[in-house]
Amino acid sequence: MITDYFDTESTGDIEYDKTEVKMTTETNFITNDYFQTEAGQAFLGECKDIITEGIHNWHWDLITMYHELGKTIVQDEGFQKYAKGNARSLQYLATSIGIPLRNVYNAIECYQKFPDKSFPEGKAISWTKLVTKYLPSGEKKQHTCEHKPVITCKICKKDLSEEYAPPQSL
Repeated sequence: MITDYFDTESTGDIEYDKTEVKMTTETNFITNDYFQTEAGQAFLGECKDIITEGIHNWHWDLITMYHELGKTIVQDEGFQKYAKGNARSLQYLATSIGIPLRNVYNAIECYQKFPDKSFPEGKAISWTKLVTKYLPSGEKKQHTCEHKPVITCKICKKDLSEEYAPPQSL
């Protein structure tokens, strides 16, 4: 038998006494034996399924929420008439509804690229993956340049290119 004592002190108006907690090997049966049984395995499976389904639904709800937001912005004649592509109107909208401006742009792109919600990967996609892999603003672009890269100190702006240049091949 294992005996543990918890000492607690006075916290404001409530004072707690020493409490004796006894754990016996009989209380450990749930961790050692129950999960090894068929019922215990079924219980674990059910709990995991609940979490998996909840996460899946949350991802899908987030995507459909942003899709609906993009649809509303694109289709609202009043907003389109008065905003006329003005970035400040979108900034005001983002601030007013409490989301980052980037998410407003992504919501619009999401609706424009997938107006019928026919997302690649179906319902198995997350908002992050949709934005970074499939929306125009998130698509990876290759930039090439024939100029020498410049490395500068963020504080004093000194050019450190020579100090950190890759070694010249012989």
